[in-house]
Amino acid sequence: MFKLTESKLAAQIIRIVGEIDPSVTARYDPDQQQIEFFDVDGGDGPSSQLFIGNIYSQAKAKGMLERKRWLRSVLAEWSRELLLRPDKLLASLRIRIRTRYELALKKRLAAGPGPSVESMTRAVGDLLIETVSDRVDTVAIYSAEQFAEAGVTEDEAFRVAAAAMARMTDADQWKEIEQGIWISTYSDDYDFARLVALADDARLPFGGTPIVFAPSHSVCLISDRDDPETLDRLVNLGIELSSDHRPLSQLLWVRAAPGEWREFRPADDHPSAGIAAALRLAELSLQYEEQRFVMQQEFEDRGEDVFVAGFVVARGETEQFTISTYTFDIPTYLPKTEMVAVVNPHAATDEDATGMMPWEEFLSVMGEGSVKPMPGEDPPRFMVLDPLTPEQRSELFARRKPIAMSSRP
Repeated sequence: MFKLTESKLAAQIIRIVGEIDPSVTARYDPDQQQIEFFDVDGGDGPSSQLFIGNIYSQAKAKGMLERKRWLRSVLAEWSRELLLRPDKLLASLRIRIRTRYELALKKRLAAGPGPSVESMTRAVGDLLIETVSDRVDTVAIYSAEQFAEAGVTEDEAFRVAAAAMARMTDADQWKEIEQGIWISTYSDDYDFARLVALADDARLPFGGTPIVFAPSHSVCLISDRDDPETLDRLVNLGIELSSDHRPLSQLLWVRAAPGEWREFRPADDHPSAGIAAALRLAELSLQYEEQRFVMQQEFEDRGEDVFVAGFVVARGETEQFTISTYTFDIPTYLPKTEMVAVVNPHAATDEDATGMMPWEEFLSVMGEGSVKPMPGEDPPRFMVLDPLTPEQRSELFARRKPIAMSSRP
């Protein structure tokens, strides 16, 4: 169980202030119970101090997400306005790859009453590229408005960042680690971004169309082969090498045109269609699990007693399918799955207590008014909040089929 201490709170404050104003560095003095802040160009002494005793007494009473949002609001008011000199800003610019889901989750976690910085991005097919400022131990995020305050346009920032990526890339980026599979040797968060920024000038070790597997921001593997044997090795190597790194995507990506990257979705009769589909399911499972954790924490912080159902990949007698669980009369937020397990905790026997049915049949029994889509959720979730009517209870009981499955490890 996570227990908030003053030192943990100080680390969280320093991280948030760094996001609000990357030109400030900080250190925590536990003896004085204060954080000292230093301007980059402000001399030897601290420019300001923040005593965290009072903040700690208020923060420890809040839930995890509520605390983060409250701290951001308090610190945004306290921190001085960010404005970097244009020359320093331009010299630090880089590009990194982000997925749409990744940024949507980041925005959700940062939501709250205080201001938050929404990074400057542009689409490159199914992916996004984010213009960031490279710093010694991290990257700083700037909004389009903050770039404008520094006199830098969005197009100028992207051109300068792309040029910087070109200067820091050479033909030694790629190392063949197995036949037909290469790995980027930089491992600096910008590996995949180089392929996008350099477009036709990317220094590839082959002449074919690149297929990329980047399961984390620091691990990027490529190949120009799309046969299942090569792609299976590519994926297994990537998963093994990225276990301790910040995740990016479980999908394969293919260059559709210079500067345009799409999810690898071969035709159903392609030999590698099964691998692509399995990776798509793995990515969806991860997204649903992260979404479930965040939603459950939000409800707990608000004191709401609801159930956020998991997204389970199960195997039946002949095939694999996805399934979620609805328990009678429990307010539930369901993921979109192929099957729904229904549980009646008041049944007389264990045999009568459980069963399952296809998603479409579940919707038919419940009716549209009882299963409502949650606005703005991606991946989609559905609210089942009202107690069952006698008719719904009877139909769910009558139509259910025995559960015969094993959860995928």
